[in-house]
Amino acid sequence: MSPTIVKYAASKTLAEKAAWEFYNKHKTEISWELVALCPPLILGPPLQEVKMPAHLNDSLAMWFNMVFTEMPDSVLKDTHGYVHVKDVAAAHVLALNLEDAAGERMIISSGTTTGQDLRNVIHSLKPEYYTSGVLPRGTPDLETVVTSICNADKSRRILGLEYKSLTEIITDTLADFAARGWLEKRYVA
Repeated sequence: MSPTIVKYAASKTLAEKAAWEFYNKHKTEISWELVALCPPLILGPPLQEVKMPAHLNDSLAMWFNMVFTEMPDSVLKDTHGYVHVKDVAAAHVLALNLEDAAGERMIISSGTTTGQDLRNVIHSLKPEYYTSGVLPRGTPDLETVVTSICNADKSRRILGLEYKSLTEIITDTLADFAARGWLEKRYVA
């Protein structure tokens, strides 16, 4: 049986493939152009009602688990892309309004990191979350290598986007979690 993340990625790939097939088959009959915006983990404050971490959307739940739970070094070495939810929203608005976006497929991403590198950045911003025991530190000196890149050059060029930094994304996400009371004690996923 495949891991859940593999199934999730496959479903996204198949959905986009179906959209392009539909578009190409019917483009003489429709009055719009298809644009595919492909984000990795979408982070930042959720707009929907979320009473507890178990109710987070898939991207935020994956991020929450990576940050809030003990993980083996093999998982902390995993690479993942990230983008702020506000950048994704801006990309959608721009794609609707810019003719140059028509018919394009674009990666919408701020960058790529590993689980441990993410924890190290959080530690540099908010060491008290680690000294208080709210967040697990992982292995700070773990040798990590980013094994994949989410290249967003095309979306920067066509949409004119300047993506929020990892520090901005972490700050906004943690501020939201703190406002919800999720940084007062250690949560177990």
